Amino acid sequence: MAVNKYREHFYVLPEDKDDQDLVNGFLICVPDSCRRAIQAVPMAGGWGKAVDILESEYFPILQKNHLAHIILVIDFDERFNEEYGSRLDGINEKIPEDLKSRVFIIGTRDEPATLKEAVRITSLEKIGEILAEECRSGNYDLWLNQQLKHNEMMLSILHPLIKQHVLL
Repeated sequence: MAVNKYREHFYVLPEDKDDQDLVNGFLICVPDSCRRAIQAVPMAGGWGKAVDILESEYFPILQKNHLAHIILVIDFDERFNEEYGSRLDGINEKIPEDLKSRVFIIGTRDEPATLKEAVRITSLEKIGEILAEECRSGNYDLWLNQQLKHNEMMLSILHPLIKQHVLL
């Protein structure tokens, strides 16, 4: 279902199939009355492609519509080190200053499969559902897992918006 472009809305761009499964689980928890506030778009097919799509397709959308937001869901592939630099920092450098408050980048520290093993839940969709319920309730447990904890600052900004517009 397409978003209502005349209200606050979110596009969700998953990097790959596993991230798409997490997103689909999250979306299961969105009430019918809010379905037009959030839209998962087709997976990118890799984090580099996701960044390219973000720049070429979604930056223009955000520049034209101040009610639009985008959530990029990627695997950080344990790229938190000095040699490589943070994947997050590299992506953040590409975001125009006037869009930074409406672009959110979240994901697993390594890969969703690593999260699945760590929490002993066999379905990524189920994990997505649990993450959505934690956003709705404000009681974080799974979000504090080592594979997701690095999202804490981004989540503190994103959570009130999602709670107000998506997970009533």
